[in-house]
Amino acid sequence: AKMDNYSCMICSYRYKAETVVPVALPLCGHTFCRSCLVTLQSGSKHLLCPTCRTDHHVYEVNRLPTNFSMLTVAEEKNKEQEIYYNQSGLCKCPLPSLGKLDGIHYQAARQGDLGKIKSYLANGGDINASTNITGSDTGYFMLSGACYEGRINVIQELLKSSDLHLNARNIGNVTPLMTATYRGHLEAVCCLMEAQHKCGLDVCATDNHGNTALDMAVDFDLWNIAAKLLEKHHSYKVRSLLAIHKKAKKTNKAGASTVVQLLINVYGV
Repeated sequence: AKMDNYSCMICSYRYKAETVVPVALPLCGHTFCRSCLVTLQSGSKHLLCPTCRTDHHVYEVNRLPTNFSMLTVAEEKNKEQEIYYNQSGLCKCPLPSLGKLDGIHYQAARQGDLGKIKSYLANGGDINASTNITGSDTGYFMLSGACYEGRINVIQELLKSSDLHLNARNIGNVTPLMTATYRGHLEAVCCLMEAQHKCGLDVCATDNHGNTALDMAVDFDLWNIAAKLLEKHHSYKVRSLLAIHKKAKKTNKAGASTVVQLLINVYGV
């Protein structure tokens, strides 16, 4: 699937005029938002590209020209997303701010340490705060940490808060539902999908590669999870459903036959 290249790969925000302005580095051409590059440079005359590590002799990032071709396409994507959320009635969950959640409480969510979670929230901790841990954990939050390990007790506790955003994303635009899915935690997927929460779950959300949670379930042969994701009618792309139908008919794995029946009965595939 095609990667969404219209977001800054440092902060994960999609490019937007005036606020998240795309700037291409002069030697390698890799693009990031201006504010992230300013922070990265931090007064130095050298700037290493976060992607390829090319050393750029840049005296002032603010003087680098805006990548207008990238900005134009990103703004078109922003309009498409705005239309989608207006039509679906789903909550437009904000991207969390990196660095606000410390590693202790993120790990508490992963380990199912409900005591630490309750104490953090009782003392005014932001339930949607995100980590800035170096590596693959960059941009994760308590809900995604709990979903990663299938900690139902933590998921249920977090769902009690009306402030929780179910569709908050990490730097790869991966949602908690996607995380629970590719990790194979059926109970966690069910917990999210059956939650009666004011922030509606976006089952059809896509990551930076254009994959939905359903795509991930099928890719990992997690057919019982795929069946759960197909139980009710959602706006999946017809082409994807046809491919899933074809693959499901060729396997004897648990849940695949249920997927075939759901595709026929619910989606008319």
